This record gives sequence, C-alpha cells and structure tokens, in this order.
Amino acid sequence: MAEAPACYKLELHLYMEETYPWANLYLLFWIDTPEGFREQRKIYIAFSDSIGQWYEENLHFRKVIGEQVHLGAKGMYRVGILPYIRQDTVVGVRRIELHTLRCPKGK
Repeated sequence: MAEAPACYKLELHLYMEETYPWANLYLLFWIDTPEGFREQRKIYIAFSDSIGQWYEENLHFRKVIGEQVHLGAKGMYRVGILPYIRQDTVVGVRRIELHTLRCPKGK
C-alpha cells in the first residue's frame, strides 16, 4: 500500500460451480501487516437459506468481511485465504477474489 492509511470496505467474491457439494463454506482469512502483526479470523458463508433456496447471481456470491477497515501503516500487506474444512481440496470453487473499496468521504 503506497498511500496514507485510509478506510476500506472488504468484500469476498466467490465464483462457484454447480458441482459444489455444500450449502455453506468456512474460510480462514488473515492479514499480515507491514509492522509484522497478523490478524486472522474464521469466516462463515451461507449459500442458501433454511429451505434450500440459494442466494446467488449466476453462481457468484459476495460476502462483506469488513465495513470500515482502517489499515494502520504504509507498506506491504499480505492476505491469506484458506478453506477451513476437513478436506484438503474444495471442489466446486472456481475463484475467490478480495475486493477493497474506499469508504465514503468522512468515514
């Protein structure tokens, strides 16, 4: 990050295949900061409601994981995302993207 610390909204975008076998997904998400700290947390993503109706837009799901995230310093940030399940490979997930959006002015 080359500019001064600012406020961001963080979104995960998941692109799934019809072969994905479950109605949810658990992820382990972490950020390593330039100061050498690691912040991590588990993220739960539900793909359907209680009666099995899927929340989807062409198998594209979005999950906000931070509304007003203030990054503390300029420098290199490393982000990691891993499945938090018992299987080594998660079939049916085509792609996961992390989107960073600037907060509106004054936040």
